[in-house]
Amino acid sequence: MLDRSFESYKARLLKNSKMLAFANFIGMYRWSETIYEYAVGSLRLVHPVSWLVIIGMFFMGVYIQGVPDTVKDLKSSIKDDTVWY
Repeated sequence: MLDRSFESYKARLLKNSKMLAFANFIGMYRWSETIYEYAVGSLRLVHPVSWLVIIGMFFMGVYIQGVPDTVKDLKSSIKDDTVWY
């Protein structure tokens, strides 16, 4: 049977994504628990490497989909998926 606790869900996420595991290792993510006991990671904006990731996402987005869509996507991503602490 699958363990559905916060720690087991977080461990599964980190096991499936090496980049996420590295970002978690250097402290770029803050983990919180949902009401259903799932783990949700949010990018910390105070971490200096986070800004490199956001700048990289911006340039890749501009290359792939253009400036207006990239700005819209990053604005919603920063609003919904990041924290300052």
